[in-house]
Amino acid sequence: MPKPVIVVHGGAGTWHPERQGPGVEGVKDAALKGFNILVGGGGALDAVEAAVVCLEDNEVFNAGKGS
Repeated sequence: MPKPVIVVHGGAGTWHPERQGPGVEGVKDAALKGFNILVGGGGALDAVEAAVVCLEDNEVFNAGKGS
């Protein structure tokens, strides 16, 4: 069985130094949410949805208006 992998991208462009740490942590959190679904036997669509919701709920990202 293949090992699960998930890649999360937090956006392009220049980050203000104050937002870099929270941005990296936000991407890690989103990736971990999706990854945990995959290792728990969940499907790819559910994993991606969980990761995107996590990013959308994070005000650091442009989409941070809530899912």
